[in-house]
Amino acid sequence: MDIHQFLADRNYAQQMLQIADESEDEDLIMYALQISNNLGWLGTKSAPAKKPFFELPKRTPEAEQSLLAATTPQYIYGTRG
Repeated sequence: MDIHQFLADRNYAQQMLQIADESEDEDLIMYALQISNNLGWLGTKSAPAKKPFFELPKRTPEAEQSLLAATTPQYIYGTRG
């Protein structure tokens, strides 16, 4: 197999992958499928992205500061309690 021709000529690449697909070697078949998939030749459509059930609200820097101030313990007593 000529790798340069494989990368330059799509028909040659498809012929080589077809030969690999018809092989009895399972590893060779899997490699051929992976190469076809990476080149985008399998024609599979990706599933649409699902919207998450719950999204957290976007936080602004001001909201972060107010949240931090609300959760930070305040100094209440003197040194002797």
